[in-house]
Amino acid sequence: MLNLNLFTSSNRKGFTLVEMAIIMVIIGLIAGMILPAIIKSIKREQITDARRQVRMARDEIIGYAMANNKLPADLSKIAHGDDPFPTGSYPYLFYRPADEINEGKSGSGQICDVGGTTLKVTIGSDTYDDIAFVIASKGKNMNFQLNNATNGTVTLYESGQPNIDGYPGDMNRPEEYDDIAEFVTLDYLKQKICTPAAQAPTGSDVSFAMNMADFPQEIANAINPNTIVTVDMDAKEIKISQNPGAGGKDNFGCVWYMGNETEGNCTNGECSLGNGTRAYFQYQVSAGSDGGFTFAIVNASNGNTACGDKCGELGYAGGTLTKTPKLGIEIDVSGEQANYDPPGSWTASDPTNSTGNDFGIVWTNTKHKAANYIGNPPSVYNATNDYAWLESDLITRNFRVEIEYNSTIKSYTVCAWYDCTGDDCDDLTRSLHNATGYTPDVQDSGSLPDRIRFGWTSGSCDNAPLDVIIKNFGLRFIRGNM
Repeated sequence: MLNLNLFTSSNRKGFTLVEMAIIMVIIGLIAGMILPAIIKSIKREQITDARRQVRMARDEIIGYAMANNKLPADLSKIAHGDDPFPTGSYPYLFYRPADEINEGKSGSGQICDVGGTTLKVTIGSDTYDDIAFVIASKGKNMNFQLNNATNGTVTLYESGQPNIDGYPGDMNRPEEYDDIAEFVTLDYLKQKICTPAAQAPTGSDVSFAMNMADFPQEIANAINPNTIVTVDMDAKEIKISQNPGAGGKDNFGCVWYMGNETEGNCTNGECSLGNGTRAYFQYQVSAGSDGGFTFAIVNASNGNTACGDKCGELGYAGGTLTKTPKLGIEIDVSGEQANYDPPGSWTASDPTNSTGNDFGIVWTNTKHKAANYIGNPPSVYNATNDYAWLESDLITRNFRVEIEYNSTIKSYTVCAWYDCTGDDCDDLTRSLHNATGYTPDVQDSGSLPDRIRFGWTSGSCDNAPLDVIIKNFGLRFIRGNM
């Protein structure tokens, strides 16, 4: 007879005590290796969450200030005022607003009206003035350590600095510093609240609003020590200021786009012109200025820092900016009385001897008196003899240019407006040169290279000052018929 009792208790075998001990040792070793990493990861996550919480609180305070033009008196006005590392008596983040803009302080002013604050922040040997507010978390040691002095200074420390406790109000326990703090200056708040936000013109591929960093300061300042071309990243403006220095009387400058916009197949500012482009910007030329500036479409082979070195050419020719073909739309505020100004731009009785401001198109490398220049400002300026009609500390003008490839004549048609006033002037998705009510101030046609660089050049002669602000710029590369 077969024995079917193959799996009796005598055939089963369990773990011995030695084996169990070995297993427990292995588990312990594994836990000993993994657990510290897990704990460290958890703490790292807690610190990351705390930083996020502090920044959220900071941004909510800024949002409150934007809506009320003052800082909240306490953190009850925002949603994320709790400290991720709370203690019983201190469950909230640390918050110190400047008295001058604190809505809880009698006599405090509005942010846009206050010239400065007495609140300071020090970190090591560095001191920061005119602080709007400070916000901070206790960190993982659950101990505020910053120094909130009553003299108007908040002292922060380098992370990890030993034996620190400048805030004994919660507990007096000097230890390694780990507070997580942020502070915001009054200037930053003013830029957010008091300066209108820059808007990109409709249809822009490149604009100051989106691409201000692609007009680098170091390129703008690489030209002439007497010319200051300031790229203001916060205000999103370019400011040209030309004041001759000792021993020199002629000034010139330029600034170029240096980005990588895909619609124009741009690489470091060198773009494909293709079917053409449309551009819009606003400009203001201060009263008493002389010289002028151009919006230039130049041959990319000139190089990314190329600038003309002749004041009379407004920085558009000479120097290293010589390769053709190229194009400049000129806004000239010189008060010359010679043949420098374009024939017909001013005086009907003597078009070859004109004077005052003018506007027109310049090709190739020549000064406008020898170039294919068209300039014919409205007759209202002739009637009033206002020779400085482009200069004003109060008036901001709207510039527009359209450069479109004409397959019939196999060249580019250029139309420009020195002060476009219609509702669609900043709409770059449509062509205006044939639109009702948008007759160009100047128009011409000519050849241009396929690879171009765009930007601004400027120049002034004979110890003459020039102050220009350019803002709200946008440019669109034309796609087919658009």
